[in-house]
Amino acid sequence: MGKKGVFIVLEGIDGSGTTTIGKMLEAELKDKGVKCYYTFEPTMGPIGSLIKNILSKRVVMNSRERVQYVDQRAVALLFAADRIDHLENEVLPLVKKGFVVISDRYKFSSYAYQSMFAPEEWVNRINEFAVDPDLLIFLDVDVDTGIKRVGFRGNVREIYERTDLLKRVRKNYLGHLKKCRFATIIDANRTLDEVYLDVRESTFERLRGYGYKI
Repeated sequence: MGKKGVFIVLEGIDGSGTTTIGKMLEAELKDKGVKCYYTFEPTMGPIGSLIKNILSKRVVMNSRERVQYVDQRAVALLFAADRIDHLENEVLPLVKKGFVVISDRYKFSSYAYQSMFAPEEWVNRINEFAVDPDLLIFLDVDVDTGIKRVGFRGNVREIYERTDLLKRVRKNYLGHLKKCRFATIIDANRTLDEVYLDVRESTFERLRGYGYKI
């Protein structure tokens, strides 16, 4: 339907709703006949799986689970490695085939999270290969609201799911977004339907600019 593939990124602190919104957007676009693909970071690949174990405070060694704390600079490098694998083997090939690719998190997460533990310039440098998306949507939620939402997941909390850290993450996000000409900030403190309508409007407007008849 469209003239070109489009790369869209959803970002936000924990509990902002990126996953739910991303899947809703994918479903509607597919219903409208758009070739669309939802993906996420960290990925399900070998590097992404290791990252997820680190984030959940687990690593598996010799078929036994034990807590192992990993230096956050190493974590930043793992995210960058997972990202280049994600881009080259999944995102960019699909964009070239004319898909609308929706990524739940991308390099902006590294700018926000990993720059708490490593120099910002270094985090930027190890992610310099990551191309800019066509549209970045930041779901801005209050930290207390995000934490409450995370509590309903029923999973073990990840290492960043702390109020003090998430306040710094949100501040980092907003600082970087000021530099992004392709970024849209949406108030994610509202109901799911209200947030989705704004995401939908921003996405459809951008897609129409690329020739999509939706």
